[in-house]
Amino acid sequence: MLRRFESLKIRLSDKAFIKSALRVFRFFAWRLRQKAKMEKHAKTVQASSTKAKTGDRMAEWAFLLLSPNKPALIWMLQLGLVLLVLTPLAAIGYHMARSWRIDNLHEASIAALKEKDLETAWRTAHAAHLMRPRNIEILRALRDASETLEHSRALEWSLKLSEHKKATPDDQLALARLAISMGERSIAEKAHASYIRKPGWDAMEADSLRLFLAISRGRSAKPEALALARGLLGRGCRSIEVCHAYWALCLDELDPALAPEGLAHMQTFIEEKNDLGRSALRHLLRSGKIEGPARIDYARKLWQFPNPTQKDALLYMDAVHHGKPFPAGSLQEYFKGKSESFSSPMNVVDLTHSLAWLGRRKDAADFYLAQEHDRLSQVEFNFLDSMFANKIHDSGEVDEILARTIKNATVRDLDTLRQLIPLHTTPNAMVSLLERMEGEVDAPVGVRHLLALCYQRLGRGGDLEDLLARTPLPSLNPLPQVAEQACRLKALYRQDVPACRRLAEKLVSRYPQTVSYRYVLALCYHLSERPGEAYALLKPHLAGQLPACPSQRLVGALSFAGVGRNEDASNWMPLKHKEMLLEPEKELLGWITVPVD
Repeated sequence: MLRRFESLKIRLSDKAFIKSALRVFRFFAWRLRQKAKMEKHAKTVQASSTKAKTGDRMAEWAFLLLSPNKPALIWMLQLGLVLLVLTPLAAIGYHMARSWRIDNLHEASIAALKEKDLETAWRTAHAAHLMRPRNIEILRALRDASETLEHSRALEWSLKLSEHKKATPDDQLALARLAISMGERSIAEKAHASYIRKPGWDAMEADSLRLFLAISRGRSAKPEALALARGLLGRGCRSIEVCHAYWALCLDELDPALAPEGLAHMQTFIEEKNDLGRSALRHLLRSGKIEGPARIDYARKLWQFPNPTQKDALLYMDAVHHGKPFPAGSLQEYFKGKSESFSSPMNVVDLTHSLAWLGRRKDAADFYLAQEHDRLSQVEFNFLDSMFANKIHDSGEVDEILARTIKNATVRDLDTLRQLIPLHTTPNAMVSLLERMEGEVDAPVGVRHLLALCYQRLGRGGDLEDLLARTPLPSLNPLPQVAEQACRLKALYRQDVPACRRLAEKLVSRYPQTVSYRYVLALCYHLSERPGEAYALLKPHLAGQLPACPSQRLVGALSFAGVGRNEDASNWMPLKHKEMLLEPEKELLGWITVPVD
């Protein structure tokens, strides 16, 4: 077999085709080897020559960059490189400097607020807010400064803070309190609702807000406010604001039965050496219901507190000279040049107002006259002249001088007279001032409310009807008590009863716990010839104790009479207080059929 293979190989090698193929194969193999050698040699040469070229090029570029005589293109390239390096550094430096400036303004605002420099506190916080508007800490500082300064945009910034995603329950609480103080009830109610939805809210604080919201609705919500105050104090609340609210509710001159309750609560704090003890002593001395040695004892305890105020000095002097006029010149000598020695010094008008509030109208007038004699305007002089004429019981001269005074008063004079009005003892002084203010184009809504109340108390039904005729129905915000009064009085005088009914329905819908609003709506139902609805509305309240208000008793009697319960209606009729009713209310008494025995 091997021999045959060898012979076949010899025969094939002798063929010319096979020899040619072998030569072609050996050529291609040689060519591949040569090409690989050439490529290797080229790479070696290139590697050795690149370093030299790169160095030359770098040297050339360096020469061009450093040479003052270079093409414009090189200048532009050089400037671009410099900007490329410096721009990030400048941006970082600007950001750091700006952040430092903002933090510095923020810290300065907090420090200024602690030092009672309110203008600086607000300016620095506002500047920081403009530079970083979404920072919650800066917003909080701006809110605190503007609220303390009583800035016109304080509510706006507080509202913006409450809408921040990182706002706390305390921010909602502060917004509600600020809105209440500014009369923005709708905002306060929304803030209260937001507060109780946030985690970590405090039930005591929430009820305190409800108390202040109830108080802001006026006398109509007094039962609700009194119940809330008692509940808070029963749970151990020691907030000064809550105590002040409770004491004010108890010492209401129109509800004297609650005075002993309020006085007893104040007397539990008189031995405490804190702000609550000082406040209780002040309220006890201002109440005018403490007599004899106890009054002197309370005054001495108040004077022992550090940093007394000028009001504390007035309370002490009033206790010492209780029932007697101050010695001639004592006030002038005592307060002359001593404002700096008291905390919270007052100006002359404030001191005069405080003296009048204590019931010392003559001392107030003498003090004001002695301090401002050389600077009295003609209007102020005429006002004091009318007051002194009132002292000698010359009523005709009083009315004449007072009318002339208020007629000639400017807007600035009206503001001064508003502060001095407690010095006058005649009710015509307040009515004349309110009538003059009501005639102004930009008169506040509350002026007409007070004027209507004065007309009602003085029995001036004709003037009241004319005032109501030119007074449009107000909205529920910000003063629902004004809406309630206007709704009830305009309905009684048959002035747009359907609109009054719709407004009363809104009041009851928004404040279902306020009973007085239900009586107003029931009155509107009666005047709209819908007695059945009036009875259904008041039915839960007709089974309880008779209300003290004669007007509410009249509406209750009408409701019983409207469903045929004449005997119950006669029990509710306010016959003993008929003289306190307005003429339209006296006419409504004729609607009730008294059963014959």
